[in-house]
Amino acid sequence: MRIDTSKIRRNSIIELCVVPDVQIHLIMKQMSASFDHPYFFDTIGNLKYVVEDAIEIYSLRKLIRELNKMKAHDSFTLFIDSITIIGDKKDGSSTVFSILWDLVYTNKATIILSNHYQYFVNGSKSYFVPRLGKRFWNLVNYRIFFQYKRNKLSYEIVDNSMLEIKA
Repeated sequence: MRIDTSKIRRNSIIELCVVPDVQIHLIMKQMSASFDHPYFFDTIGNLKYVVEDAIEIYSLRKLIRELNKMKAHDSFTLFIDSITIIGDKKDGSSTVFSILWDLVYTNKATIILSNHYQYFVNGSKSYFVPRLGKRFWNLVNYRIFFQYKRNKLSYEIVDNSMLEIKA
């Protein structure tokens, strides 16, 4: 699947909303060809098999340390599979988002991260819920929603214009 990245503004945070059975690591690899200076953080363990030099991160402390190291770079794209590493942690999540936005504003970074959704059934209704919940909702510029239509993966890019700062 090819994502039309021309609809995404650089120097922003993009959330890839991933439903089960989507191989987001392959999509991230494909997307990286459209961006300058890609770096990869792998918190799931799949990205390292398709991308050279992916940094494996399995703790919040290491995530924060590696994000701070990225401050030495300018005009880069950081792919994180997956940001749900902070979903179960109350301490540190605000630090992570503060660093991410600092990288966007100070280092002219583009951050592309995946947020894996969980499937829930409530009575007769079934739906997907983001693991990071509503608090995370207003912290990104764009969302790319993936879904299956007739067994074919499709996507929709949504601009979160509430975050636009008018000068």
